[in-house]
Amino acid sequence: MITTNDQRTADLARSYRNQGKGGAKFGNHHTELGNSWRINELGAAIGLVQLAKLDAMVAHRNRAAREFVKVLKGLGLGYCDFEHMDQASQYKLIVRYEEDIPVGDMKARFKEQGVILGGGVYESPCHLQPVFADIPMPPGGLPAAERWCPKHICPPLTSGLTDDQIQRVCDAFRSCTANDASRASSHA
Repeated sequence: MITTNDQRTADLARSYRNQGKGGAKFGNHHTELGNSWRINELGAAIGLVQLAKLDAMVAHRNRAAREFVKVLKGLGLGYCDFEHMDQASQYKLIVRYEEDIPVGDMKARFKEQGVILGGGVYESPCHLQPVFADIPMPPGGLPAAERWCPKHICPPLTSGLTDDQIQRVCDAFRSCTANDASRASSHA
């Protein structure tokens, strides 16, 4: 679902969802590369209900993210900062860790603490994905992406998290990233 107050954006969205037929016309003149991205009636009804709750859902996720960030800062863990933004949806909170263990092992640590982490964001960097194999890379590749992409986790951030669940995630960060925290304090 797209909401906008910009007519050009609305026209493009209608065109894209109707196979690129400019302005959602039903002829055979394609002005954009589109697809058949029409939402069905049930999906639209659910979307309208969620849209009515959107501000409260985002506020709740922001509150949870702020609690997580307090712990991350205390542990010296890096994360993708959102504090400069007017508003963030908190779809993902990307947390970096230094410890040299596979992300699957880190997820297992959290699971042992009763926390199921969300899916990561490109655990294999985009430039190493098969679809981009023919794109030239700078000599030496992209070392920062290659270092950090496989070493990040995303805590659960849903609008349904209870205060107890938020606390459990915070406690799991303290427990599961202890080696990172001790390394950060020894570098301070």
